Amino acid sequence: MGAPEGHRRSEVQGPRPLTLHPPYDELAVRRRLAVLDRNRKALFAALCTEHLWPLYERYAAAVGRNPADLAPIVDRLWAALAGEPVDPTFDLPVVQQQLLDEDAPGWTVGSAYVDDATASLVYAIETWRTDDAQNAAWSARRLHDAADHAVQAALNAEIRNGVGDGADTEARRFAHPITQTAIGFIADALQAAESSPPLDWPALRQSARLKAHTWSPTTERRPAIS
Repeated sequence: MGAPEGHRRSEVQGPRPLTLHPPYDELAVRRRLAVLDRNRKALFAALCTEHLWPLYERYAAAVGRNPADLAPIVDRLWAALAGEPVDPTFDLPVVQQQLLDEDAPGWTVGSAYVDDATASLVYAIETWRTDDAQNAAWSARRLHDAADHAVQAALNAEIRNGVGDGADTEARRFAHPITQTAIGFIADALQAAESSPPLDWPALRQSARLKAHTWSPTTERRPAIS
């Protein structure tokens, strides 16, 4: 599986930051990851997956996926990171089979999010398997792309609803709170991966999931953009 591409529509919400993060620099992230050990690289990727997971849980059933199928695999990845005697690479074929075909008929916003989260998990497991910083960076790329697609959808909605100027400029996309929140998530994950031991694995995971729920819609909310 190569670098993730494509434009998708999104429902992600994000709090407006007080200051702008620097632009996301995948090459710089990969270079910083390259000097870390396998566990730290995989931690970074796992944290990126956690930030997408509430979206997976929300939309999976709508696109023919059962959230319960992959949840134990995410758990095993975190168990491996914490040093338990489990090997998440055995789960890789199962996760790969859950990837969606973007060119298939009926592609929806739910399809996009489920595929983003699933691909991020694939890259996280591949990071554990290969110790390759590129896989970890691709996991983050799926998180960043999800935000970019959300901003694109929001700007398109402005045009449809006759509000705002509808301008889709690089500056607007970068400064949008959704984009900024995603960049902040990636920065936080990288900081955690580079932090001094010992690491509190359960606390890191819980923090990422809680932050994700402030960024992505909850299961009670309905899509505003279809």
